[in-house]
Amino acid sequence: MFAAKNFLFTSTGIIADYLIVAGGGAGGNSGGGGGAGGVIIANTTLVSASSPYTITVGGGGAARANGSNSSISGSNFTTITALGGGYGGENISGSA
Repeated sequence: MFAAKNFLFTSTGIIADYLIVAGGGAGGNSGGGGGAGGVIIANTTLVSASSPYTITVGGGGAARANGSNSSISGSNFTTITALGGGYGGENISGSA
């Protein structure tokens, strides 16, 4: 949870810190572990108090699927995306 000290209000906008975390990948067939979602941290970013922003929260992957990306975007703001984690490896059996 953010405390009031994490925001600085100015006449041009708000200076804020942000953390973006993407969804982790699911496990693979026969126990292969999924990868962690990407993480992006930024300090002292100027955002406009009067502009709308779109925040997408990526979910974790379902069985044998990648995690979803998380992002923040808005007008006069470069879209920033954390990539979802990959799903776990497969157990391939057979003769050599």
